[in-house]
Amino acid sequence: MAALIGSPALGHTNVAPVAPSVITVFGAGSFGTAMAVVAARKGHAVRILARDPVQVESINKQHRNSKRLSDFVLPDNVTATTDPVEALKGTTLIIHAIPMQRSLDFLGAPKRRTA
Repeated sequence: MAALIGSPALGHTNVAPVAPSVITVFGAGSFGTAMAVVAARKGHAVRILARDPVQVESINKQHRNSKRLSDFVLPDNVTATTDPVEALKGTTLIIHAIPMQRSLDFLGAPKRRTA
């Protein structure tokens, strides 16, 4: 698979096309939601790993994040789950969008749920 080396917006000219893939975003806050939308608009299947089942249902059924950026309609290729195994199945890239002060708790939770 080709890799994105730089950004044309920043003046980089060494940008290779990226084949569509499965991307998992850790976190359903504003930053995670925004990163999911950017990846989805590039044609990738995006799964958001979230903690809140109500938020997950909103993303999957109404295509809106009920807690963050709720005015924006999410692309159809953005889905969400609370299950880390489901979120990571077939994933080729992970975007970590968890605040630093919550990262250890968040990263430890899947281990506890899947052990």
